[in-house]
Amino acid sequence: LVLVTTYNSLLEEGKSQMDAIYEAGVSRFRPIVLTTFTTFAGLAPLLFEKSLQAQFLIPMAISVSYGLLAVTIANLILLPVFLILANRFKVYATWMWNGVKPNYESVEAAVRTESGYEFLWYAALVFVTIALAFAFYGQQIVQVFAMV
Repeated sequence: LVLVTTYNSLLEEGKSQMDAIYEAGVSRFRPIVLTTFTTFAGLAPLLFEKSLQAQFLIPMAISVSYGLLAVTIANLILLPVFLILANRFKVYATWMWNGVKPNYESVEAAVRTESGYEFLWYAALVFVTIALAFAFYGQQIVQVFAMV
């Protein structure tokens, strides 16, 4: 949430889309990694405890520790990638809808100046088309992907 907020505020300041993602990632890297490290270090004694009472808490500590590690990786790597992919989808959907290719910053909600989300109609059309294809040809589609 804070990474996306930082990204949006950098876009509002006039940064390019890629520069805003990079600077937001760099500015949030240390707090995210330090939070993960201190939580993992705090749970480490419980992970290595051998007493009978600790045996009931060890699965919870493992889940929290490795879940936090997975979320950290997702937050630092996958979230910026998904922001870029969503931006590219909005650019190309708006381009196909309006016939004019916008720049990468103009489709973001933080800096949008025109009316709104025309590309959502296009996305809904694509979604309905895929849903209908699976409704009518779902068995054949599954068989094709099962053969690959």
